[in-house]
Order: sequence, then structure tokens, then C-alpha cells
Amino acid sequence: MTKNYRLLLAAVALAALGPASVVRAQVFGDDVLPVVEITLSSADLETLFAPGNEESDTELLATFRWTSPSLSAVIDSVGFRLRGNTSRISQKKSFKVSFNSFRPGGKWEGLEKLNLNGEHNDPTIMRSKVAWDLFRHMGVPASRANHVQVFINGANYGLYVNVEHVDEEFLQRYFGDDTGNLYKALWPADLTVVGSGGASAYRPSGADRRPYDLTQGATDSDGYDDLAQLIGLINNTSGSGFKGAIEGAMDVDGLLKAQAVTVLTGSWDSYWFLKNNFYLYNNPATGKWHYVPFDFDNTFGIWWEGIWPGLNWTTRDVYDWGHPAEARPLMTRIMAVPEFRERYTYYLRELLEDHFVPSTLEAEISRLKALTEDAAEADTFRTKDYGYTVADYHASFIAPLSGHVTEGLLPYISGRYSSALGQLDEGQIAPLISSVRVLPERPRWHDSLRVSAQIVTGSLALAQVEYWPDVPQRQSVTMAQRAGDIYAGVVPPLGDNGTMDLRVRAVDGSGNERTSSLLRIRVDESKPPIYINELMAANETVVQDEFGEYDDWVELYNASEGSVSIAGWTLTDRLDQVGRYTLPDVSIPGRGHLLIWLDGQPEQGPLHAGFRLSAAGEQVALLEADGREVDYVSFGAQTPDRSLSRHTDGFPFFIVTLPTPGSPNPLVE
Repeated sequence: MTKNYRLLLAAVALAALGPASVVRAQVFGDDVLPVVEITLSSADLETLFAPGNEESDTELLATFRWTSPSLSAVIDSVGFRLRGNTSRISQKKSFKVSFNSFRPGGKWEGLEKLNLNGEHNDPTIMRSKVAWDLFRHMGVPASRANHVQVFINGANYGLYVNVEHVDEEFLQRYFGDDTGNLYKALWPADLTVVGSGGASAYRPSGADRRPYDLTQGATDSDGYDDLAQLIGLINNTSGSGFKGAIEGAMDVDGLLKAQAVTVLTGSWDSYWFLKNNFYLYNNPATGKWHYVPFDFDNTFGIWWEGIWPGLNWTTRDVYDWGHPAEARPLMTRIMAVPEFRERYTYYLRELLEDHFVPSTLEAEISRLKALTEDAAEADTFRTKDYGYTVADYHASFIAPLSGHVTEGLLPYISGRYSSALGQLDEGQIAPLISSVRVLPERPRWHDSLRVSAQIVTGSLALAQVEYWPDVPQRQSVTMAQRAGDIYAGVVPPLGDNGTMDLRVRAVDGSGNERTSSLLRIRVDESKPPIYINELMAANETVVQDEFGEYDDWVELYNASEGSVSIAGWTLTDRLDQVGRYTLPDVSIPGRGHLLIWLDGQPEQGPLHAGFRLSAAGEQVALLEADGREVDYVSFGAQTPDRSLSRHTDGFPFFIVTLPTPGSPNPLVE
């Protein structure tokens, strides 16, 4: 699917994520403390903890039991192993549960794996949970997380944080597509060019540690070309061209939101400071790379000062936050673009006003502590790595401890809140405009243009598309809010010379305004000459299908002289589900028509789709097999027993008339 169409679909899908995000949420619900019980043979348990076996990823056969008031389950034949980095050599280990290791395709509650993190560095066993919630408050694609109590062969292994695994299920839930390349980036993943910059420089070469590990998508031998191209773009694009290039290649707003959370939580063990712990997903659904955060136990005042003496994460400059002596080209170049810095400032301010508020976080931490403190006090494994006692557990919420806990959790939050507020750039920020998209990608002469954009501001007074078709006089149409921060408007067809300049303009309630870069749109005659020629969404008594039923239908028309194959093309009435109906292996003859029943009864034959139209009005889109849009029709409430028909076959404009399914549309005076 081509980039523009997927971007609009992904924007709509992400904006609608609210209802979908609660599906199976009981696994990650944080209003109760579930119990996870793992049972495996005594021999396998001994193997799991055997000295020298810490780096093993061998899955051991186990039984998994989950118990909570809203959900109980027993799953046998699961895989169980150690997970993590430094936690592998700690006394309190972290574990991975795999439901598909011994049962191919196995899932539980829609999940293939669970990550049970011991949080051995954090005596509160709270910091990463709070960080994950902040990412999700900001709309960053980040793992869900909650606390659980873990038992292995009946022994209490303590209080853990259950963190959603980043895999194809995660990608489907956040992006609606899991077919792209997903790279897990670990130290020293600084995104600088390696060697000649070709794919081979980033592919694994037998080393134990892969800075960029391709975990999803292509094989190692086929992957890494896209990563090499991204790193080359980051480092080698000229200064004047960088802004447009990186916006075309990456979800910059998602990156900036993630870095805003990272900076406020003091998460130094990530890209900007330590070149560690993040994912990069090359998403076919958007045509862009997405930054996905990972691993947040070293936050909110957890810091080994020997790594770089003198750094204070409570007061560190929110703009000059990265490593003081090493290259981090992505964030260095991003922060050098004034508009990106403004966006980053906006997201910091949003966090500090709405989410990273000391009183709000203190209340939430108190609630979670009340839920988990009995389990934390009974967690003897928590005490083994650094000797922190039960008293230290309680004290670490309000005070530093000896060693690496340089700030109490709550004092860090209040201190960071105050310091960050004082560091923000002054002045009002005009509305932030990004992700401007124009559909269709290949406009015909008579196609209207559907323009969408993400507009972020505190109070939006006006959003419009300004356009210039053939004439120097500026014209405009108002954009309407579609979902979340997404606004859209429809611009009339291109002018006689086949070109149009357009841009998006936004004005906030204080009169501050911003316009996007100017886009030049041109007629593209490469689009197949197939049209949605006629449709009927209120067929009550006029036209019957071969089963004698009065169903919705759509007619396709081939405006060329030659036959055109439409095998694998799709029809949809929902922008977030482009594959609603796949056309069979058929061709439409020159000047011919094809009737397709939109009746929700695919069992009736290959020309019966699995969805219906709404007589109250909606849209229908026809796409090629690769997802490129061929035609699109939006319609309002329909008249019973009348069709919406092009004035003549393939004509730009529609009229309401008597239906002519499978036959030419007559010229109506």
C-alpha cells in the first residue's frame, strides 16, 4: 500500500485506539494484584538457575497459572526462561513466559508472551510502571504494564512488573500492520553511520551482542537495507533538506513525545544518553519509522554516578539532555530544527500540565503502593542484590538510599517538575502542523482532493486548506476535526493546467498561526481507468441478486478500450479496514461493467462482499492489490430505490437516478 493512503488510515486507526486498547486489558489491569504461578520439573528449575547458564535462551517446559478476580487460567506446555540484560546475573531474575514455544501459534488472551520483570535495581518496584503509564498517556506506542506476584514451584519469588512484549501482536494493536521490519536497538546503537553505511555494516556478524537486532519482518539476510537507508538519511541529509526528509521517513511527533517522557522521568538508559534500549519499526501501514521505547527501571533517580560523574537527572537541561561527549545524530539534528524544538516544548508542557504533576503522580503512586506493599514486603529476593531492607523499601519512596538510588521517587518527581518548568522556552507556540496528506495519490483531472493533517494546539480557532488552482488568487476550505488531532477538508478538482499548490493553515485562540510547507499536486494519468460508476445503498424493491434478494450493490466501469484485470483488488467502506472485500480473478472488458453485491453474504459467491453499505451515508474506496487508491466515493443519505450514478459512464459528477446495474449510465438532461 502506498504511503499517503496508509498514513491516513493509520492516523484514523491510532486516533480510534481507545476502545481497542481495552481489549483483554484485564491481563494488564492495575486495580488488582494478580498471582502468576509457574510449575516446572525440579531438574529444569535447577538448570534455569545453574551458574554459567545465565545467558541461555532455552525454553523450559512449564505450566502457567494466572489468578485474579476478573481472570483465571491454567495453561500447560508454555516456555519459560530468563530474560533481560543485567538482571540475568542478579539474584532477583526476570523471566519470559512464551505461550507459542511448544504450541505453534499458541496464545493466551491474545498474547504470545509475557515479560515478568524483577526490577532488581529499583527498591520501590514502581518506577517502570509509572514510566510506562506516562508514555501511554502521551499516545506513544509503548507496552502496557502492571504488577503481579510470582511463584515458582510454590516458592514466592516476589513482586514483579508484567510488561507487554513487543512483537507482532503489539504491532498489530498499535499500528494495524505487523509485516514491517522491527529492530531492537541495544548499546551501542547510536544511529551513526558504520563503515561504508551499507546494509552489511549493520547485519549480525556472529557477535554475541547485536546493536540492531532484526526481531520481526524480513530475515537477517534480507533485512537491514531499510535501516541503513534511515541511518544514512539521519547523518548525510543536507541541513536545508533534513526537516522534510526526516518527516517523510519518521513519525517525528511520536519520537518527540517519547523523548519528552524520557527526559522528565530521567531515563538515561535509552537512546539519547546511553544509545540503548529502544525499538525502530518500519511500518508499511504508514510508510514511516516509529520509535518504540523499551526498559524503564533505571528512572526517577536511579543512577550509577560512576558512569558519568556530576550528572544530575533532576535538574539536567531538558534541551541539552544527551550524552555530553558522544554523537547522537538523530536527536542532535532533530533539536536543531526550530519547529521540532517547538513541538518538543509543547509536549513537555503538556506533560507538565496534565500528567507529570506531582500531586497527580503522588496519588497514583500511593494507590499502587497500597495495592502492592504486602507483596513487596514479602519479596525476599528483592533484598538480595543490594541488601535493601523492608525499611529501605518504604524509605525509597521519599528519600535517597546509599548506592545507586540517588533520589527518592516522590522527591525526584517534585524536583524534576520544578526544574523542567523553569527550563522551557518562553513565548507562545503557534499550532503545530504535521503529517499533511493529500488523497488520491494519483489524481485524475476531475478528482477532488482530500487533505488531512495533524494539528496540535491548546485551542484551535481555525483550520483550513489554502489552495491555488491555475490562478494566483488564494482560495480556501475549512477543515473539520475527524479523530483526535486529525483534521480534514476536501478541495475541488485540479485546474485546467493539471496542477495545484496547497498548504494547511491553523490559527489558535490567541491569534497565533502557522502554515505548512507548500505542496504542488499534479494530474497523474497512470491510474487504471476503472471507476466506481454507480451504487445503491437503499435497494428495497428494484433490483434482485441471483438469490432473489434486494441487496446493496456497486458497479465498476472500465473506461478504456482494452480489458483490465482487477484480481486481488479490494473494496472497502472503512478507511481503517482496507481489505474488507478482495475481488476475484476477473477482468472487466473495454467499456464494460461489473456488478458486485455488497450484502454481507460472501458465502453466496465471489461477487458478494462481506459488508453492506449504510443508507444514511458513508464512503466506498476501490484499491489496487498493492493498496493504491483507484477510486473513492463519499455519499450522504440515500433515497430508497434510487441509485447514486455518474452522470454518464466515468463522468466526474454523480446524480440520483433510476438504477442501471450492469448497463451504461444514460445521459440525463
